Amino acid sequence: MARRDEDPHRTKAAMMAAAHYALEYRQKNPKAADSDVLEFVMKNLDSILMGMN
Repeated sequence: MARRDEDPHRTKAAMMAAAHYALEYRQKNPKAADSDVLEFVMKNLDSILMGMN
């Protein structure tokens, strides 16, 4: 959950970036379970957020 002092546009951008990574992973691994996709995104969250800078 975003804190009040955080930029809502930046929070939205982070969520969109994570969703994009999840979609890419799902397309490359169509038989992956939802939990596998979530695990991939969580493991790569730092690099996803660093890519936004």
